[in-house]
Amino acid sequence: MPGSHYSHLETAIRDFFAKKGISVELEPHGSRGPDIESTCGTVVGEVKHALELGRDLGSFYWSSWNSNQSFGGKTPSYHIEDDFKQIPSQLSNEAKGWITVVYGQLNHYRSKKGLSEGWLLFEKYPDYRTSLIEALQFLSSEHKIKDYSLSEHSGLGFTRISF
Repeated sequence: MPGSHYSHLETAIRDFFAKKGISVELEPHGSRGPDIESTCGTVVGEVKHALELGRDLGSFYWSSWNSNQSFGGKTPSYHIEDDFKQIPSQLSNEAKGWITVVYGQLNHYRSKKGLSEGWLLFEKYPDYRTSLIEALQFLSSEHKIKDYSLSEHSGLGFTRISF
């Protein structure tokens, strides 16, 4: 993938899915869609590299998903916090960022593909694991996700999430 945002992660990502018998493409639609898709159509996922994590796990991303902006499948009238019984004010900013990534981005991509699950892959697994679990537990308590599993491969976090 020349020019891919994830070329430095490509080998680890392909190896992880190859062990499951799945061939994946990175950025099959450029920056306008899921970051990974399987060639057989059964896997869709979002990848976050270190710079994206710094951007998306801050309060700015949560605010953007609650604004009148339009981007990445978000319409101006959609505000993510409207989907929750309790607004997650008690959560860390990182957890709120993960909520937007999981419930906003990833949920949108897997829904468009007609899949019941999606994959979230991210760098710096040890640094971000705790805040991701905080977000996933919140999403589970709100009945927005059914199940999840986390694993690490070559320093990357691989999270399978069932909706």
